[in-house]
Amino acid sequence: ATAASVLPTTTFISNSGLEGVGSLLFNETFVPAGYWSVGETDFSRIAVETGWLRVVIKSPGNIAWVVNSYSAEDFYFQGLMQMSACQLGDYAGLVFRQQDDLNLYLFGLACDGRYRLVRRVNGEFQFLIDFTFTPEAATGSEAANLLAVRAEGRQISLYVNDQPVAV
Repeated sequence: ATAASVLPTTTFISNSGLEGVGSLLFNETFVPAGYWSVGETDFSRIAVETGWLRVVIKSPGNIAWVVNSYSAEDFYFQGLMQMSACQLGDYAGLVFRQQDDLNLYLFGLACDGRYRLVRRVNGEFQFLIDFTFTPEAATGSEAANLLAVRAEGRQISLYVNDQPVAV
């Protein structure tokens, strides 16, 4: 799956149904691109191009992610996601509460409108919410979706296009 072909937003998009989000602390425009670990492996290519973080998975069944150094305990985090040519099994999303590559959370959305929440602990994947369909998602190739995570303590709430899908 690859990221985007439309222009990203450069302003904070408030979740219309979410009280207490607070003020914007960080807005990533990918300019300069230096905060991201980009490069190519046998499995993926990760690059910042024209204001977007692009992740290309080279063969089915692989997964790749990249993070920057910004972190917080309690937060509201959103990102605009778009995949180009969707194939069965493709999904993309947000990585959060990342301690290292072996310990993190992933909130992803598939091309067919199914989302999932995965926790990685000591390198082992735990599917906290396995693929679940939401009608809130735009589906198919080139569809753009705004994903968001609100984390307060142990409570994690997930949003697709400003609508709660798991609270």
